[in-house]
Amino acid sequence: MVGLVYRSQLAPVCDVRDKNISGANKMVFETSCTAPSEVTKTVGEMHFNGKTSTAKLEMTSASAEESINIKSTLVGNGKYIGACDKGGAMIVEVVPYRLEWRKDFEIEKEVLIKYLGGHISEIHHIGSTSVIGLAAKPIIDIILEVPSLIKLDSELNVFQVLGYEAMGEFGIRGRRYYRKGGGNRTHQIHAFEVGDANIDRHIAFRDYLAAHPAVRLEYQDLKIQLAKECENDIDQYCTGKDSFVKHHEAKALQWVAKV
Repeated sequence: MVGLVYRSQLAPVCDVRDKNISGANKMVFETSCTAPSEVTKTVGEMHFNGKTSTAKLEMTSASAEESINIKSTLVGNGKYIGACDKGGAMIVEVVPYRLEWRKDFEIEKEVLIKYLGGHISEIHHIGSTSVIGLAAKPIIDIILEVPSLIKLDSELNVFQVLGYEAMGEFGIRGRRYYRKGGGNRTHQIHAFEVGDANIDRHIAFRDYLAAHPAVRLEYQDLKIQLAKECENDIDQYCTGKDSFVKHHEAKALQWVAKV
């Protein structure tokens, strides 16, 4: 049996405490949830209503020969719907720097301001596509600084109309993550409340790479190699560059503090 993969993508009130594989094509995971109520358990669906509760939820894949990812999306007043995606669906490719990426960001920025401007304090282009001369996955990464994530959550329908899939915190506490383009992903939004430290680290890393050509080239070579080796496994790709990113993010924050 190919092991089933669980990626913690539950919305902020849920914490994964334990997980295990049960049967040939079934994953059972346990979450401890603090929310306005007790959890009602069905396959792929949880309803909250006011106190700390524990629930077990079973998700079944179509075949034991494929991995699945389980996600939960806030769809309205305390209700989260689970869903399954085949693992490895995203195409992972690193391409030479393209001048059009800056324009792509500006176009998306205008759209976000038009439809969500009342919820946004600042918009930043981050990630490798924001660094001139750096090869990258052709995905525009965007940070939204917002006064309130709760108010941003109320605009789920707007994000959907704009082509985004809402993924909740997606592994980073205090974030809202949105992605567009399916397997051929084109944009990713990372929304944080104003003052969140994650904003500073992303911007510092971007500016540090722009100002340090040797580090930028080393990072580029690493990403190109990982993209060749990972066989479109985004988790493997991200894990492969994690230590490099964390090391240089720390240096970037120190560098920013001095300049």
